[in-house]
Amino acid sequence: MSESNSSDAAAAAAGRVSAGLHGFMMTQILATSVEVGVIDAISGGSCSISELSASTGISEKMMRRFLPALQGLEVVRVEGQRVALTELGATLRSDVGTLAGLARLLGNEHYAAWAKLGTSLRTGESGFRVALERDPWSVLDASPDQVDSLSRLSRRSTDFFFDEITHLIDLPARSRIADIGCGDGSFLAKLVAQHAELRGIAFDQMSLLPIIRRTVHEYGVEAACAVRGGSFFEPLSISADVFILKSVLHDWDDESAVTILHRVRESMGGASRLVVIEFSGEHKDDLLGAAMRDLNMLVLFGGADRSATEYTDLLVTAGFKVVREARGSSGILVVEAEVATLP
Repeated sequence: MSESNSSDAAAAAAGRVSAGLHGFMMTQILATSVEVGVIDAISGGSCSISELSASTGISEKMMRRFLPALQGLEVVRVEGQRVALTELGATLRSDVGTLAGLARLLGNEHYAAWAKLGTSLRTGESGFRVALERDPWSVLDASPDQVDSLSRLSRRSTDFFFDEITHLIDLPARSRIADIGCGDGSFLAKLVAQHAELRGIAFDQMSLLPIIRRTVHEYGVEAACAVRGGSFFEPLSISADVFILKSVLHDWDDESAVTILHRVRESMGGASRLVVIEFSGEHKDDLLGAAMRDLNMLVLFGGADRSATEYTDLLVTAGFKVVREARGSSGILVVEAEVATLP
């Protein structure tokens, strides 16, 4: 390679790394556009820069400095003195989009937590707890609008992965399904809505019950789906044929995950099954995406995306026997287990 080509390659490499290092600016620009009200102020179509300035309380001078960044990220379109949202920008509207709450969360709590990645790597602690000195689940005590937006984001994820997951699991006909740590309840509600012979129990912490009840109502399955609240670190007192832990164990360290599994095991009858649904920590087709999901679990919760072997080890430690394993094309891992019989 000539000296000139070597220099060009080095410059290109530096440019790629520099772009990655400056990613924090893009996060803050997008999050701030939601936070200060720019997106919602122009969500009705278009408005003048002076109108946008007045509605957000940001001086026209500063607004003219901010808009080029949003224009460069293709979030807004500026034509003369008029500003309009692009198709990308519309996804940040808080009235229809699912990304407004996520933008606020990533630009504030998650942003601060990720600044403690080094601490999390050294200690295994949640960077969220270190940075903010509060529990990661405190985001559920945020404003109703933000919680509602996060609920819509959860439902979008359910819709996206639902078919893949349901093809990987095998549910007995006319069975009672308990979704432990169900989040907004959309996975269970959609499952019961599509299979009239199933009955469901949606279980999560008390603060989520209003959202879960609304979800169950929207899917029209109130008669078939009970809603229960509590902690999965305490006795569950739930009877079901199938227990589901979907996107739960990855939020917790090994010790806590085993405790959750013990609580589920205590509620299971001899014929009951446990279905663990997670993203595999060994999805080689999307190395960066899988690594970032795993590190996000570490930074936020002190948890981890695990391999099938690691989930099996947790299950065996908690007194289960793995009976089936299945993988989806997107990295989804399903591990089915039953209560191990003592020799």
